[in-house]
Formats: sequence, C-alpha cells, structure tokens
Amino acid sequence: MKNLNNSKLIVSIISFISIALLASLTLLKNIEKTEFFVDETGWISTGYFYSNLLLKGDFEWQKWNCELHQCGTFNSLYNPHVGQWLIGIPLKVFAAKGEQEFFRLYDLEKSLEENKKEGKVPPDPILLRARSVSVIIGTLCCLLIFAIGYYSNNLWIGSISAILLIFNKLFITLSTQAMTDIPYNFFLLCACLASIFLLRQSQLRYILLNSLLCGGFIGLSSSVKITGVLVGGLYFFLLLLYKKFVTNMKVNDAVKCLTAFSLSALFTIYIVNPYYWPSLKEISIKETIQEVATYYKKSPERKIQKENISDEYPQLSNFSHVLEFPRMFLRVKRVGDAQYIKHKSAQWGENRLRTFHETFRRVINNFPKEIYLLVLGVILLGRKLINSIYRKKLSESAIPVLYFGANYVFILLFMRVNWDRYYLPTVIASKIIIAVGIYEGSRLILVLLRRSAKLISPQRQ
Repeated sequence: MKNLNNSKLIVSIISFISIALLASLTLLKNIEKTEFFVDETGWISTGYFYSNLLLKGDFEWQKWNCELHQCGTFNSLYNPHVGQWLIGIPLKVFAAKGEQEFFRLYDLEKSLEENKKEGKVPPDPILLRARSVSVIIGTLCCLLIFAIGYYSNNLWIGSISAILLIFNKLFITLSTQAMTDIPYNFFLLCACLASIFLLRQSQLRYILLNSLLCGGFIGLSSSVKITGVLVGGLYFFLLLLYKKFVTNMKVNDAVKCLTAFSLSALFTIYIVNPYYWPSLKEISIKETIQEVATYYKKSPERKIQKENISDEYPQLSNFSHVLEFPRMFLRVKRVGDAQYIKHKSAQWGENRLRTFHETFRRVINNFPKEIYLLVLGVILLGRKLINSIYRKKLSESAIPVLYFGANYVFILLFMRVNWDRYYLPTVIASKIIIAVGIYEGSRLILVLLRRSAKLISPQRQ
C-alpha cells in the first residue's frame, strides 16, 4: 500500500511538472504572435501610473484619481488596481537601464499604424515584458485547473482538463496579451480550489476559516475586475446550499459562513484599493460633528445642493469615499450600455440565449463537436450531484458543476456586452466537465469493447 501511494505521488508530481512545462512553452511560443489589442496600451500605461503610487507609499485618494483625459476608462472610477499592479510592478522592477516609462492612450479613431507613428503603442520590450506576466499567471491557471480536476475527480481528469485549457485559442490569446483577464481568472480559480477543502471539513471552525480564505481570493478577483464579487458570491452561495442539502447544515452555521466569506471579501477589496480610503490628512473630528449637525438641520428643509455638497460638507464627502466601490458598479454599467450601443459586434441580437450559445460554442472549441462532450460531462456530473444529495454524502465532483454554473448564469443573465474575452471564466470552468466527458466516455467505450471481445471469443472456439 505504501509503495502504491508513493507511485501515485510520483505520477502526480510528474504530471504537475509536465503541465507547467507544456503551458509555459505553448504560451511563450505565442507571445510574439498574438495580435496587439488596443486595451493593452491602457493597461500598461495605468500599470505604470498606479504602481508608481504604490511603490512610493502614496495612498491619498486624490493622487489615485487619474483624470479621464490621462487614463481614460482605465482609471480608478472604473477599475480596481490589483491587475494593473501585476502588470506595472514587473515593468518597473525589470526595466532596462535608461528605459522610459510608457504613458499614452490609444486613439480609437485612428489605425494601428497611425497610433504606432504617434507613439501610442508600447515599444516591443515593454509590451513583451508586460505580456510575460500574463504568460506566468496563465501557466498558474493551468496548474490550478489541473489541481481542481485532480482533487474533485482524479489525476486523469485533472491532466486532460489542463491540456484542453492550454490549447484553447481564447485562453492562449488572453494569456499572451497585457490584459487583466488572466489575473482575474487566477484568483477565481484559487477560490474554487480552496472551496474543495471547505467541502471536506466537518467542524464549523475549519469551515469558517475556509470561508474566510475563499472570501479573500474573491476579494482579490474583485480588485482586478469588480464582477469577481458577484460571480464568486453566487458560486459560494451555491456551494453552501449544496452542503446544507447534503449534510443538513444548520441555517445559522450557513449564515455564519456566508458572513465570514462576505466580510473577508469586502475587507480584502478595501484594504488593497487606496482609492476607497478617506484621506487621513483631511479628517477633523470636530468639523465632522459640525457638518453632521448642519446636514441634519438642512435635510428636512431640502436646502442641500447636490452640486455643491463636496464644498459644503468636505468632511462628509471625504468619508463618503468608502462608497466608491458600490458606485463603481453603476459607472461600469453605464460604460457597458454605451459600448453596447456603439459596437454592433457586442450586441446580443433578438435572442440572447441563442447568441450566448453560438458565441460560447465558438470560443470553447479545441476541436469540432467539443460541445457534445461538455453536455455529456454535465449529465454525468449532474447525476453524481443528484446522487450525492439523495445519499446525503458530499462529493467533490460537485465543485466543477457549481463553478461552471455560476459563471454560465452570470454572463447569460447579467453581462451587458457580448465580447469573447468575457467568456473566459466559463470556458476555463467547462474544461474539467469536458475532461469528465472524455474520461468517462472512453471508459464506457473500453467496457463495451471488452464485452464485445468476450462475446466473440466463445463463438470462435
């Protein structure tokens, strides 16, 4: 038994290393081939801008308010900064001697060649260095999907799902561009992996600790793209719902776990985003009390002028900066609405459900008819999920289904624009399910072939 366990460990380590090498070599091979995307200019420029502030230790929110004419929609009003730091810090740390920082905005009204002539496309050394960050994180995503497949099912499914992801065209493209999509998915996958161990815990204190860990990772994903807290929150809710159905978890305990997850996510979001902090230098308790008293005197009489509120109540305006995170959802929605009207390719058309599945089927494919293996995987894992609920026995195989379901539902119901890169979390989640379809389908074929061989051999005798 000990020799068997040692053999499994060795095979797992070899598989892990092989996946890492295959992913890194595949992505590095494509790093120069991948077509330049206009948003790379914005992410690299603001990566420099916000990394400079972080490395200087300058956390006054006024400094983090990069003007629209300087940073465009890549500024603090629309984006948290963890993704920009992951791009910007390596650009600064590994800069060549005498290299100038790049800070430009791409002109969407002009061609790529015109932007290059005007210096609005990053120089190759800077662009490739920024893309290298995505390659590293993309490789880590492949290792995470391998680990999730391994712990939720087995080594074969972990390996197959990672290989499918490595050769997916959408994944290769986004893992070789200086964008924030890959860091966003990395933190979501970290939360998904952590949640497997949450299912394995039976004691409440360990479940709560795991909830805090999951919340921290979701907070980091939301500090790259704000949608992380919505997708992660939906996934964690489904996970707790599943655990409650199977183990008869007390409602109070489930609420405690959800509270721990939420507080951890919000704490992480706020601690790593200085733009949400009030300016400590401006705080005056005495003036704050006076402003509160004045506010409540004027409020019933409706004498407050919204356009002058920051001048009239500077202390309250400063403290209200903690509301910038929820306000960001409204601002991002307005940008999405504008993009939906402006770009025909981003529209859903008359039938949202059909458009979603047409796009999803196109971006998911490594090979023709892969969607059918996804359907087979959903059926097989769905059956396991139902059986585990019926038998009151938790199954880690539920994790890929729940994670895929959360991403699937989110983009189908809530995304305003229909761009390929928004499907990446759903594509990544689908690879484990497709791997189940391949693995279980292959096993079924082998069983049928063996039975056929047994039936044929007596007839020959």
